[in-house]
Amino acid sequence: VHAPYLVAEHPAATPAADPAADNAGAALQLDLPGGGHVAGIAGSINHQLVGLLAGDAALGEWIDLTGVTFATNSVDLLDASFPVLDDVATILQAYPTALVTLGVFADARGSAAYNLKMSEGRVATLEAYLIAHGVDEGRLETVAPGEYQARCTTSDRACMAKNRRVALT
Repeated sequence: VHAPYLVAEHPAATPAADPAADNAGAALQLDLPGGGHVAGIAGSINHQLVGLLAGDAALGEWIDLTGVTFATNSVDLLDASFPVLDDVATILQAYPTALVTLGVFADARGSAAYNLKMSEGRVATLEAYLIAHGVDEGRLETVAPGEYQARCTTSDRACMAKNRRVALT
């Protein structure tokens, strides 16, 4: 991974002994416009988002915000979500003209109407969090397709987990 926004590998992270090995998983410091920095790992949310905003990734491709989760049957974010969303806000602030779409997707448990309502409430929570952390609301679009746009259609736990996600593009 050799992009202009990658500053350096953190000294604590040692890549594989084979110099030809892939750097996936290597700790990186991501250089942001305006002199800011965020930590990331090759292939991480931060790495993907900076790549998207810097023009190195395909537009329209969803980036899963792994780690952003909500309390069951609630629009309340769980504490583990805050560091992820704080980094997203920092990165978005560094690209002040970028427009992004936030999406919250559900699995098929519950009625379609309930899942849609829950997705709408959760995406509103995400939008409010990012606005409260300095992202201009005019740069955020939201989608809440509920259980639609599923990644898979079986009713096993693994499939349902893939369908329950928070993402942006």
